[in-house]
Amino acid sequence: MKLFKKFSIYNTQLTEKKNRRKKIGIIFLSLAMIIITGVLGIDIILDRRETSMAADNSIGLEVEEHDENQSNTDDKVGQSENQMTEKDITANQGDDGSEYYTVPQNNDKDDEIENKSDEEPLAQGGNADPTGEEADGDERVIDEGESVQGSAQSVQRIYNSVVPPHILLSAKDRGNKKIVYLTFDDGPTPKVTPQVLDILKEEGVKATFFVIGSLAEENRDLIKRAAEEGHVVANHSYSHNYEAIYSSVDSFMDEIERTDNLLRDIIGDEYEGRYVRLPGGGFGSKYDLYKATLLQNGYSYIAWNTVTNDAVERNATAEGLFKNFKDTLNGNDFSVVLMHDGAAQKETPQSLRLIIDYLKREGYEFRTFDE
Repeated sequence: MKLFKKFSIYNTQLTEKKNRRKKIGIIFLSLAMIIITGVLGIDIILDRRETSMAADNSIGLEVEEHDENQSNTDDKVGQSENQMTEKDITANQGDDGSEYYTVPQNNDKDDEIENKSDEEPLAQGGNADPTGEEADGDERVIDEGESVQGSAQSVQRIYNSVVPPHILLSAKDRGNKKIVYLTFDDGPTPKVTPQVLDILKEEGVKATFFVIGSLAEENRDLIKRAAEEGHVVANHSYSHNYEAIYSSVDSFMDEIERTDNLLRDIIGDEYEGRYVRLPGGGFGSKYDLYKATLLQNGYSYIAWNTVTNDAVERNATAEGLFKNFKDTLNGNDFSVVLMHDGAAQKETPQSLRLIIDYLKREGYEFRTFDE
């Protein structure tokens, strides 16, 4: 019995040891699995981070490459603009010390545009062209001493100015005067133009009429009257058909020359074809070549910096047109006012009375471009 009891106790102790070993083994196995799982998880996370960083680096390189390509493209464009400018327009010094500019020619030969060295910069109002073209706002003519060569911006400022720099009055000549030029487009017409001429005569004011050649041919008596009463008759193309006029430089000049010949035939040899207003106003770089061609052929282009919007205002009233005029005049002491004496501008004559009265009270001096 004693032996049996000892064997039973020994067997129980052995069983307990085995169970303890199993528990310890299970614990170690569990710990090992936890450690292995943790290590694997960390590896997966690191792999994902590396993959993500590699992708980001790849995208970054592509972006940098794109930016570099874009920068190279912009540099090429800038170089192209500067090359165009240097080729097309350069600043030169005359024998008498005056400064003049060379502009592009159709035959690639240079022609000189005289420019006064003491010009005062001209502020350009940002007005929309009443015939549908948008004007470039806040443009200024070249400041005294500013170099044209190598500056595309300066070239654009020349061509987007109200008048070519070389016909601007110098600061010395202008002094403290406030000067205004009244101009009329799209005539002559039998109903509106005579009213405009009557008012100008009553007020003792001279104006510039940019006439359409085809209408001048139909209303020769109005052209003669305007010239005889001391107004400047100038060129606004023959057809006023944008598609035909701007189809090529040759077509453009054909219209100008045809109108010039007609006006000389009507007015006589005293007619001097010097001033042109481009249909649509000529604002923007797409008109540069036409303006350069005019300058090469001895013409001056005339735009505007003040409007009544009489060609676009629906249900226009004289008071409304006068308000548009005042808003765009904006206190400017050098103003070229755009109005129209076309058949549809029935309120223009009455607005003209208000405009002239206001300008006189404000001390403006009325001029034409041949003065």
